[in-house]
Amino acid sequence: MGIALGLLGCATAPLSASPAGERCVRVADLPAQRVAGDQLIVHLGEGPGWAGRRVTLCSQSEPIRRVRFKVRQAGVRLDCGDNVFLGDATEATEPMPWAVDVDRQVRPAPSDVVIERCVFQGYRRGLVLAGPDVVDFDPEKRLRRFTVSDVRVLGARGEAIYIGAHTRDTTLERVEVRDATLTAVYLDAYSRGTVIRDSLFVHNGWSRCSLGREAIAIDASTHNHVLHNRFESNRYAAIALYENCGESGTPRDQSADHNRIEGNEFIDHCSEEGAAVIVASRQGIDLEANDCLADECIDPPVLGNRRRDRARFNSIAFNRFEGNRYDARIQDGFNRFVGNSLGPRGCGAGAGPRVFVGSDLLEAIGEPMTGVSVTGNRVAGDDWLETAEPAPQP
Repeated sequence: MGIALGLLGCATAPLSASPAGERCVRVADLPAQRVAGDQLIVHLGEGPGWAGRRVTLCSQSEPIRRVRFKVRQAGVRLDCGDNVFLGDATEATEPMPWAVDVDRQVRPAPSDVVIERCVFQGYRRGLVLAGPDVVDFDPEKRLRRFTVSDVRVLGARGEAIYIGAHTRDTTLERVEVRDATLTAVYLDAYSRGTVIRDSLFVHNGWSRCSLGREAIAIDASTHNHVLHNRFESNRYAAIALYENCGESGTPRDQSADHNRIEGNEFIDHCSEEGAAVIVASRQGIDLEANDCLADECIDPPVLGNRRRDRARFNSIAFNRFEGNRYDARIQDGFNRFVGNSLGPRGCGAGAGPRVFVGSDLLEAIGEPMTGVSVTGNRVAGDDWLETAEPAPQP
C-alpha cells in the first residue's frame, strides 16, 4: 500500500516496512473478546487476555472482517502490516462502531501510542481517540502523544478520525481519508498541538444535510499545524475553523486560535456556501435554520437567531489553491492570508471575489474586523482577491 501525493513536502515513496526483525502474528491467533454476536475486540496491552503492548500483524491477502482494537495501556504500538479491515454491515449486522478506540476508564490515560500501516474500510467511525468529555475534564484522563502513521480510512459513515477534547500532541502523518460521510478529522474543544502532515483528504463531508461538512473541523481547538497535505473535492470545505454554539448543551469558552495551515494544496472545492478554507465558519449563521448542525445551542444569539463565532491568530500561508469556486472566507479578525498561490478557478465560477474578508454580522453589531493581513498572494487572471481591503491593524 502506498500514498503518492505528488506535492511539495509530501511523501511519494511506498509506505515503510515493518521494523527489521519484528515478529508478526495473525489476527486469528490474538486473544480477543467477542461482542454483539460477530464483532471481535482486540485489547492492546499486557493484561490477562490482552494482545500485548507491541503487536505486529502478518500481512494477509484477504481482508479481515469485523475486528476492532482498544488501546488499554501507555506505550502501545499496533503495526497492522498493511492489512485491510472491513467493518461493513451485512444483511444481519450493523456497521462496526469504530476501528480503534481507547479505554476511557484507564487512569492515567494511555499515552505514547503508535497506530501504523492499517486500512480501515466501511466502519461507522475510524479512529476514536478520546479521553475526557468537553465538560468532564480530568487531567489523568487526557490523551497525550498519539501517532497515527500510514493509515487509510475509507468510507466511514461518520467521522473518520476523531481527536477528543483536551487531547495533546497528536500526530497524523501520511494518512489518507476518502468518502467519510461527515468530517475526515474532527479536533474537539480544548485539544491542542495536533500535527496533520503529508496526508490526503478526498471527497469527504458528503452527508445528507444541505451544506455537507468539511474535511478537517477545528472546533475550539488551538495551536494545531496542518502542513503539506492535499485536499480534493470535499463537500462544504477542506478546513473549517470555528467555536460552536454550545450544541447539545455543551459549552465552549475557547475559540479556534493560533492554528497554522501552511504548504497545502486545495483542489476542486465547489460549494456555493463554503470555500476551501473558512475561518470563523459559523459567523452569523442562523443555526436553528441549518439542518447540518444541532439546534440546541446554549450560546445566546447576538442578532436575531444569529450567533457570534471566534477564530483568531490563524495563519493560512504558502498554500496552493486551484479549481475551487471560492478559495477562502475570513470572517474574524487577527488572521493572516499570505504568500498563497491562487491558480485558475473551477466549478463553473464566474468573475468575482474568490477570497472573502469580512462579516456582515460583525458590522451589524458594531464589531468591525481588524488585524487581518492579506499580502503577497499570487492570483491567476483578473479575479478579485477580497471583497474589500482588510481593516488596518490597530
